[in-house]
Amino acid sequence: MFGSRPDWEDGTEYGNHVLGSCGEASWHKWRGKWWPAPLNEFKKADAEGCIQIRTTPRARPFFKVKPKEKDRPEWMVVFIIGGGLKYEIVGCMNAGEAQQRYAPTDPGGKGVPCHQVPLRDMYSVKEFVRQLDNPTGAWSRCWVHGDYPGEGNCPKCEQEQEYLATGD
Repeated sequence: MFGSRPDWEDGTEYGNHVLGSCGEASWHKWRGKWWPAPLNEFKKADAEGCIQIRTTPRARPFFKVKPKEKDRPEWMVVFIIGGGLKYEIVGCMNAGEAQQRYAPTDPGGKGVPCHQVPLRDMYSVKEFVRQLDNPTGAWSRCWVHGDYPGEGNCPKCEQEQEYLATGD
């Protein structure tokens, strides 16, 4: 029917899974990584072994982090808004931090508690990705291609370069 919401925004369990898969695919595309489209792996991280993706079709003042039994405290939860062909990564927060800072609530009254993280309290995804890609904070300089994260050979010309220091 014209004017109705697309199937993936219908609020059904199936629609939520489709929307979540699209959010996971958008994260992997943004990161330039292969998305394996896993099936029935709800107890594992969605991306890169430590990232859980939460996707919603509309902007909301809060995003949900599940209790410790479902979202491991060491996981980073990335929040995405989108639908159809457009997705926006709006922020992230460590699951353990959210579980400590925000008391569990049951916003839908369905007996499914969660920790609601306000948008204003989320962290920059770009900063998180910088740390994910370069956990030591080391930088080197190639005189042809400029600075790059890590130590060792330049990833573009394969020549050994000058080690600068950590980014602290």
